[in-house]
Amino acid sequence: MTTLGPPDHGIVGCTDIEAATTFFGALGFRTARTGPLPAGLGAQLYGLAGPAEQRWLSVPGARHGGVRLVATPRGSSRMSTLEPGGYAVDVYSRDIEHSREALTAAGLPCTEIVRWQLGGADFAQLRVDGPDGIRAIVVEGPRRASALDHDEHRLHSEAQSFVFVVTDIDADKAFWRAAGLEPLYHSNFPLPAGFGGLLDLPDDIDSMQLGLHWCATCPDGPARIEMLGLPTGSQTRAAPPAGCRLPQGMAAVGFAVPDVPAAANLLAANGATVELTTVAEHPAVAHGRSPAGVAFELWPAQLAGAAFAGASEAP
Repeated sequence: MTTLGPPDHGIVGCTDIEAATTFFGALGFRTARTGPLPAGLGAQLYGLAGPAEQRWLSVPGARHGGVRLVATPRGSSRMSTLEPGGYAVDVYSRDIEHSREALTAAGLPCTEIVRWQLGGADFAQLRVDGPDGIRAIVVEGPRRASALDHDEHRLHSEAQSFVFVVTDIDADKAFWRAAGLEPLYHSNFPLPAGFGGLLDLPDDIDSMQLGLHWCATCPDGPARIEMLGLPTGSQTRAAPPAGCRLPQGMAAVGFAVPDVPAAANLLAANGATVELTTVAEHPAVAHGRSPAGVAFELWPAQLAGAAFAGASEAP
């Protein structure tokens, strides 16, 4: 039976790949592979003119939970949390106080740490902002297995959530389940004290919908889809430059699948809009949106998951 498996990587648009690499490097990510995105593929996936620079980053020892940086034209960064679309990458911390100290020392602006409880478990979070509207949420609390379990000196995990703002999480509940991602949490979420500041929300918003979907049978793939259901009706994401469909910042989630057409057919049959690339010199990649508007890409497993195997501890 065709299913997606765990999310493999986040697609992040940036105008300065070196600056974005430095940002993720402060969180423990390392370069696994570099190389241009072929012109035909960049045009079909993102409306880019000509070959685009791209860089695959991962946490050493992690099979999934990487990011793929793609150069995109300036002028398309997110202006408000209430704009639908990609929002952030989540990583877990061994010690969030230490994380804040280290990230601040690296010159990265961080919010205050917000502490809260869910289901009797204690959590702490902060947001760290990078260039081009790139954001990461750093979390301390109960988690799945990660790179932290294999290196006692590591401070941060691989990406464990790819976060999107949508108008209605319920539109995707059956969709992600059909794709093989079970709902871990799918309900209204009263905002703990300080949480609005963490997300830059207006003062009159005191709750949101929260949807977490993961591959429950994939112990080596801890990453999940995280949807924040917010009242986005009066806001629209700042449009990329004419012809370009790749915004700056967190843009889409990528899956590594053994059969791209079969996976694309599965998602289309369950309500997604899906297109397949047709570039002669490159295997087909599928791209589209879920019913709730989560942007995704389906990559051949030999090109996506395998791309992250080359990362080393060297900065």
